[in-house]
Amino acid sequence: MTSTTSAPARTSAAVDLALVSAFAALAAVCSILPAINVSTFAPITLQTFGVLLAGAVLGARRGVLAILLWLALGAAGLPVFANGKSGLAVLAGPTSGYLVGFVVGVALNSQSAHRDPAGFGDILRYPEQRRTAGPFPRVPQRLS
Repeated sequence: MTSTTSAPARTSAAVDLALVSAFAALAAVCSILPAINVSTFAPITLQTFGVLLAGAVLGARRGVLAILLWLALGAAGLPVFANGKSGLAVLAGPTSGYLVGFVVGVALNSQSAHRDPAGFGDILRYPEQRRTAGPFPRVPQRLS
C-alpha cells in the first residue's frame, strides 16, 4: 500500500483579492476613526494597528499589497487617511514618511510574526523530531 502526501492547498486569486481588499478597508476605517491631535502634523490614529495587523495576519506579500492598495485609494482621492484627508498632497506632506514606512513596517512585522525565534516550537516535540537544539540542549534518550 502506498501512501501519498498531498501538497498544501494554494489559495486562489479570489481569496487573495478578498483578503487584501478587506485589510485595506480595515486600515482605512482605522485611519478615519477620531484621532488624537498632539501636534499639527501627525495625528495619532488606529491606522498603525490596522497596518501591523495586516502584516501579522496576511503575511508579507498580501499585507504589503493591502497597504499599497490603501495608499493607492488615498492617492486617487478617497478620504482614507487620518482626519479624512486624501490625494497626492498627503503623500507629499509631512506625514508621507509614516505612510511609506507602513509598507516597510508591514513586511517587517510579518517576518517577526511568522517566524519561530530560537526554535521555541521545538521544545514541545520529542527530541528525535526536533529540527535544531534550539535554546535548550537536546534531551538524551534513555539507554534502557
